[in-house]
Amino acid sequence: FRSSIAADLALLVEKDTSVAGRARTNAMLEEMKEEGYDGYSHVYLALGTIYESRGNYRIARYYFEKSIYNLPSDDKVGRMSLYSRMAYLLMFHNPVDAKIWNDKYQEESKSYPPYRQIYLFINCMIDFTVNNKHDFEQAFKDYREYMSEHSDLDHFGDDMVEIAQLAFNEKYEVALSKLNKSKNASFSDLNKYDIKIIIYKMMGNR
Repeated sequence: FRSSIAADLALLVEKDTSVAGRARTNAMLEEMKEEGYDGYSHVYLALGTIYESRGNYRIARYYFEKSIYNLPSDDKVGRMSLYSRMAYLLMFHNPVDAKIWNDKYQEESKSYPPYRQIYLFINCMIDFTVNNKHDFEQAFKDYREYMSEHSDLDHFGDDMVEIAQLAFNEKYEVALSKLNKSKNASFSDLNKYDIKIIIYKMMGNR
């Protein structure tokens, strides 16, 4: 019954974006609470992910924060995952807050290579967003060195940090061409659009 409610809730959010739909979502959350459902963190994460995919970052952030609040205190890996999701969500739109969330798991990530990869990648993209070439060069160096030592990782962010480096080196057309040709499924069209906007701003500031 509980898993059925969670599935129905996700489907409702996916299909109905109206005010009435959000009201029904809240009603179902209340029903879950009354039934003693104990998987709130996962449900809120799913809701945040759906809104993130739509580009509704404000509501996505709200649900990610709810997911963090409802996460068991001893779930270290889950906490790193959610902190990194928050930082990733905000890195192009609110880099100051993104930096705060990213730094929350800085020390712990040193013992978990997949999260260290994410931490270093997001650092690069935050510096790219705020057009801080000096800090980006160090972040880029740290990222490349770490990834060269961990060939077993998926290297999901390699092409995007390389695009950022090209833009900082004023090779804007090459960066845009590489971005347009990218088949990296880890980045949505919205992410790529955000990167494109940043490059165009850098071109205008020459």
